[in-house]
Amino acid sequence: DDFAYQNIEMACNILEVCGRFMYKTQNTHERTKNILATMIRLKNAKNLDNRLDTMLENAYYMCRPPEQSAKSKKKERPAVQEYIRHLFFSRLTKQSLDEVVKQLRKVAWKENEAYIVKCVLKVQKSKYNQVYLFASLVSSLTKYHPSLAISVADDLLNEIRYLLHLNEFSKQQRLLGLVKLLGELYNDLVVDSQVVFDALYILLSAGNERVGPMPDPPTDFFRVRVICLLLDTCGHYFDRGSAKKRLDLFLAHFQRYLLSKIPPPKDVGFTISDTFEALGAAGDRVQTIQGADERIAKLEGDFKFSRVRGLAALEVLLAGKDQDQEDMDDSEESEESDGEKVDSEDEGGNKEDADKADDDEFDDEFDYQVEEQEEKVVVHWKPKAPERTPEDEAFDAMFSQMMMGDSKPAGPKRLDLSVPMNLKEDTNEPKVVNDAGEAKVVFQLLTKKGNKTAAKDLAIPLESDIASTSLSRGNAEADEKAELKRKVLGYQAEADGVPGFGSRRGFVVRGGYRGR
Repeated sequence: DDFAYQNIEMACNILEVCGRFMYKTQNTHERTKNILATMIRLKNAKNLDNRLDTMLENAYYMCRPPEQSAKSKKKERPAVQEYIRHLFFSRLTKQSLDEVVKQLRKVAWKENEAYIVKCVLKVQKSKYNQVYLFASLVSSLTKYHPSLAISVADDLLNEIRYLLHLNEFSKQQRLLGLVKLLGELYNDLVVDSQVVFDALYILLSAGNERVGPMPDPPTDFFRVRVICLLLDTCGHYFDRGSAKKRLDLFLAHFQRYLLSKIPPPKDVGFTISDTFEALGAAGDRVQTIQGADERIAKLEGDFKFSRVRGLAALEVLLAGKDQDQEDMDDSEESEESDGEKVDSEDEGGNKEDADKADDDEFDDEFDYQVEEQEEKVVVHWKPKAPERTPEDEAFDAMFSQMMMGDSKPAGPKRLDLSVPMNLKEDTNEPKVVNDAGEAKVVFQLLTKKGNKTAAKDLAIPLESDIASTSLSRGNAEADEKAELKRKVLGYQAEADGVPGFGSRRGFVVRGGYRGR
């Protein structure tokens, strides 16, 4: 009779506070168990309101939880899929990348390609600093299965669009991982710059067009973080050519997007500053929305970009180029036929300069579009021969000489002349004679006739170079021999103790001896 209203509330409060302890204690276990059973029996017997029923059930299950918890069962997958997940989320490291590629090439590709793409997009299951390994893995597998890159890029962009449209806080970490993966795919040459810029404008806009309402509230800076993440990952490669122009245009749109929001928090402001500094645009930021609009208009006018048409303008440009070429040919013919129709010099010069500038800008845009459409444009490229350095020439000469070896033809055969016996005596000193009042040096000229060798005297004037050189060399050799003879005799006399030599201690110099 007393089990009603405030008594039920008091009993439930006591059981919620200490009922679990009394139920687990050995001395009070049985009594607490009986009390709980009685309480549930009275609840079922009496017609209580929903509030009291809920309180009694909560108190009961606080003391005595269900024995079997409502844990979700592990999803059962085929053995091949379990092995693929093991390779992606357990085995994939920088050291084991090549091994994982080999193992994935062994699986049945047609049956498991879709699941491999699904595992690639589950980057949130791996560490943030290992996202680049997924991109490297896709790049390695694309060499053998080209369709993998297309499937990954399509599903990746679709997933990014879906998560942006969903706009749930619990999905933000997955979106950051997917954007990081997109940047790493560009770094590994899996996707081109057109895909990256498309993703950047998707993040910056509310729909498919680049103009329109703000995609998020002025106080939300999550898209700013995502854009900075993508630019930090691969933006440093857009440093030249058409990619640099496209990056400048996007940064102008990005700055206008930032100016339309409230001042960012400090951490977001530092992230934005670091991104602009890494891209080399830290000192080129605008401060007003009007300044951003003027810069956008200037860049779109200079580079013939359009926010509405976007990047898909190759067909229009290609068709327009042929038409412009025909119009140019017609205009040239008309100018040749009507040569006397000439405008003033100032107007004509300005028009020619403007046309030339337009042509240069059109060529830049057309070349970029051809690069972006790699699958549709065939480029016949002839490699350019590298410039040769002096080291290369020296190496080629040494290599050719080594390869020739003994095959090199021998030089001219030397004449084998035997010196006659009467000339083998020591006659190093040249002979000087007086011939008709002129001093001449006599040389011995060897001649050979048959097997006989003969020597003839040949007198050469002393003023000639050969005579003077031979005479000086002969005198030097004679002095050297005399000096050597003098030294040998001096040493020998000193060793034998000959008077006049042994008492002298000194060193021998040219022209005599010098004592201390």
